Amino acid sequence: MRVLIADDDRDIVMLLRMAFETQGHEVLSSYDGIETLQLLAFEPIDAVVLDVMMPRLDGLTVLAEVRARRETADLPVVVLTAVRELFDRHQTSYRTRHTHFVAKPFDAFSLVELVEQMLEEDSAEI
Repeated sequence: MRVLIADDDRDIVMLLRMAFETQGHEVLSSYDGIETLQLLAFEPIDAVVLDVMMPRLDGLTVLAEVRARRETADLPVVVLTAVRELFDRHQTSYRTRHTHFVAKPFDAFSLVELVEQMLEEDSAEI
């Protein structure tokens, strides 16, 4: 699996990179929303871990753009947020088979398992 981790907190990116790579996955990273959309346009990505609060373009705007693009509409996305109100408000309204919200702090290996599960569910439907 090739996963894109999009978060402006380099410590979180490093933690998730180690967790995904330990499980044998390839990791790309971006540190703002515009860079995230650029990578998604030019790199084959299997799943995205996306922080809500990022510079230049926030994660919810990135998510809306991802869902609007035909090529990425069904891409599994895990959205991370430290803002409890956002988590409470969006975990049900945005949560679909392809989008899950996870509140910070989180367990990195549980997050890897969630992404793997989302990909397994997608491949089972093909």
